[in-house]
Amino acid sequence: DLLCSKAKEVVMNIGEKIKNAREEHKLTQTQAAENLMVSRQTISSWENGKSLPDIFLSQKLNSVLHIRH
Repeated sequence: DLLCSKAKEVVMNIGEKIKNAREEHKLTQTQAAENLMVSRQTISSWENGKSLPDIFLSQKLNSVLHIRH
């Protein structure tokens, strides 16, 4: 279905932004997780498009990695 496909694309794009920003700041997934007070697995899930950060964590992402989505 087109809507489902588009949603998956959006999630993947957000994951790519998170990964790119993390790498630009020269942070490992573990370091980023510590800064955001989440698990490394959570960072991995975001970067791989398996889940999305909630609103609170989106704000923290912006302050830690300087990204918006």
